[in-house]
Amino acid sequence: PSEPKPPPSEPKPPPSEPKPPQSSSSPTPSPTAPRITSSPSAVPTSSPTAPATQKDALIALYKSTNGPEWFENYDWNRYDDSDDDDGDVCYWFGIECNNNDDVVSIELESNDLQGTIPTEIGLLTKLTNLDLQYNELSGSLPTEIGLCTSLLFLFLESNLLDGFLPTQIGQLTSLTEIILAYNELE
Repeated sequence: PSEPKPPPSEPKPPPSEPKPPQSSSSPTPSPTAPRITSSPSAVPTSSPTAPATQKDALIALYKSTNGPEWFENYDWNRYDDSDDDDGDVCYWFGIECNNNDDVVSIELESNDLQGTIPTEIGLLTKLTNLDLQYNELSGSLPTEIGLCTSLLFLFLESNLLDGFLPTQIGQLTSLTEIILAYNELE
């Protein structure tokens, strides 16, 4: 008699081993590095105004100015919430966005900000209004402020800023009003 034929084999599913990261600049991510997830909105783009980049700039501001102690910080302390959509920065206290979800205004006057203005402020290239007056900001104004070329209003009055006004402020050709009084700027 003939031998029975084995049943046709079904294709095997691919192994379920985790895939290694596609690219990494360092073996251990820094605490401020953006988190990459599988959602399409988290894919980095080359645009400096991509929501993730704006979010990084705002997180840097929060961390460098003692954000947990601000008088009002609604939603700022949720910056590491994995369920939080990058576009949600538009709902954070004191933040205003345009229809493209670009941050166009930061209004945190009289909110007990203590610390320095981070260099990441320069990533907010669509920013038209920066109002951080009546706080306790110290140190110098970062040269990266010159990258905020859409700025119309810069209000930093009554802080503890010192040092020289950066020459890059001359790149703010759209600026219509600047108030720096009651600081130690030279």
